[in-house]
Amino acid sequence: MILHVRCVGTLVVLRTPTTTVGFLQVAYLMILQEVDNFWNDIENEHIRKKINTEENKLLIDEFKIARAISKGVLKATKTIMENVDVKLRSNWKLSSSDTSKHMDKIECAAAKKIETTSPSITTYASPTITSGVDETLEEREKIEINLVSIKKQLEMVPSIEWTVGDINVTQKFRQYQQSVVDKAMKYELKWNNSYEILALASIMILSWPCPYPKFFTNREWHQITQTNTYVIHYPVIPSTISAVLREVAMKRLMGIESYMQLDGSELSKVVARTFNNLCDILVRFSAKTSEEIHCDRLLYPYINSLFFRRLAEYEVRLNSAVSGIKKRLDFSCVVDDVPILDSEIKPLGVTPLGRKKDFIKAHLRGKKSVNQQLNLKGGPGEAGLLMNMGDEVESFFMDYRFGIYCSWPFQRTRLAIDRASIPLIESNICHFERINKIAEDFKNRNRPSTPPLQMSFMTEFPDSPQLRQLLNYNLS
Repeated sequence: MILHVRCVGTLVVLRTPTTTVGFLQVAYLMILQEVDNFWNDIENEHIRKKINTEENKLLIDEFKIARAISKGVLKATKTIMENVDVKLRSNWKLSSSDTSKHMDKIECAAAKKIETTSPSITTYASPTITSGVDETLEEREKIEINLVSIKKQLEMVPSIEWTVGDINVTQKFRQYQQSVVDKAMKYELKWNNSYEILALASIMILSWPCPYPKFFTNREWHQITQTNTYVIHYPVIPSTISAVLREVAMKRLMGIESYMQLDGSELSKVVARTFNNLCDILVRFSAKTSEEIHCDRLLYPYINSLFFRRLAEYEVRLNSAVSGIKKRLDFSCVVDDVPILDSEIKPLGVTPLGRKKDFIKAHLRGKKSVNQQLNLKGGPGEAGLLMNMGDEVESFFMDYRFGIYCSWPFQRTRLAIDRASIPLIESNICHFERINKIAEDFKNRNRPSTPPLQMSFMTEFPDSPQLRQLLNYNLS
């Protein structure tokens, strides 16, 4: 038997002269196909492994690139922050004189530019607003206080203590003062710690919510604050005048030009004059003004009508100096050259830090007034505090009780600053008139003089360069 074999690719073709070789042909073809599939599988597996290897290499390379980019970003960010920190420190080290000269140059340049571009427009100097960076640095400023005299004071045993029911207020507040001393020794006090700073001056704020929650429960605090004597239980403005005032205010709110008419009584004249003057001012008032213009337009209409009265027992001073103070106060009521009513005023746009510092400043001034009264006449040892921060008006009355300077919240209102807020004029008139009623009675108060034993526990101000600079006068 002759076998003819011819290979075509992977296919082997068998040719025989007889038909009996047909079965062998099929068998050979199947074997060859299996062999071909075997080698194909081996080749494909090798290719797949090679592809996976390449992909893994690519992923590793991408990870290395991402890590390199991340390191570069972190390094760049660190360099930028270091440069910013150096810049801030250099700005912080600038002297106040250099800063003021620089600001004067900027303001002069801005004023010249405005004058050349629009000479027909009258411009006012805008109030100086501390930048965000400067305010942050000032918030972090450490308040340095000499604690030696305060510790000695707390070691003294009070012979007379202030008690309300079964609550020993003197002991609880002294415990709070001791905790503040411990805190100041271990950590730092900053301007945000307003209640702690005032506590070191023996000033206690009797407001809600309780500033000393770890030492007084809500029930105890409620019982203590109910002893507030600076409360007027009758309406300041009679209902007849109040009804007319509200009616005219609503007409103004709707854009109808209307004025309040006088009915002949002195209070009606005061209310009508105040309301009519304010309505004319608010129509053309601009919010961006200096402190002087803020006082002249928004506050003095109340003060001029309510405090400048012929039979007043005090002297009103506007933007005038008083005894022991270098800075000129915006508004004060003075008896025998001692202020019985102090004020602290800031225009619209006052910062939160400015509010906290003025809150401390007003209460320290109130304590100085109380000490002056006690040292000169033995009483009555009371002082009013008026704070206007932007459009908010808040008043306190401070008195001296058993070695504690108690600050009692009196009233809080919002100033009318535009046409939409004209209805607020009524509440502001009531607020200022209530302050005036109490201030009028200061000289003839029936309250007995402070006993010498209590006066022996009078305290001076904490020895602190920051507080001395804040008040701008001798703290003693």
